[in-house]
Amino acid sequence: MARKKRSSKQPAPNWQIFLVIVVSVLMIAGLVWSNQFYTIDKEKPSNTTSSNSGKGLTLTLYSSPNCSCCHNYVEYLENKGYSINFIRSDNYLDYFKDVPQELYSCHIAFGEGYFTVGHIPEEILAKMFSEKPQLDGISLPGMPSGSPGMGGFKTSTFTIYGIANGQSSVYATI
Repeated sequence: MARKKRSSKQPAPNWQIFLVIVVSVLMIAGLVWSNQFYTIDKEKPSNTTSSNSGKGLTLTLYSSPNCSCCHNYVEYLENKGYSINFIRSDNYLDYFKDVPQELYSCHIAFGEGYFTVGHIPEEILAKMFSEKPQLDGISLPGMPSGSPGMGGFKTSTFTIYGIANGQSSVYATI
């Protein structure tokens, strides 16, 4: 008895189509949902300014061409009133020359005579730009969950380091 040859153009079984649709919907919902929950401690650091404190400030941000979260951080800053020159560069690490390696993140920005590394909450940027400390810049190392542009939930205190002459110390916690 000859077997019927299965055509390669047969439609997928209904359960496979259903599974693809469910997985797609869940992935999209997860992405949308995770970007809705940036949270910050209710107690703000002293000497912060309003949520639109970035008005009139321009930052130039360098990131890897392969990083997908930096665009979210740029949007966050623009929504806070900053003007951002966003540059993706294969050589973006060259801009980290004054940053200790343990304080690296996925991007670095320059403006107002300072550098900023990582997904730093705007309240801390406002604090630095208003206080004008004797620093070269500040860093929130890594890519912590719940930080601006990263999505997810904030699960611990963010420690932002001040950097001067290649040396670091705690600048703020939030």
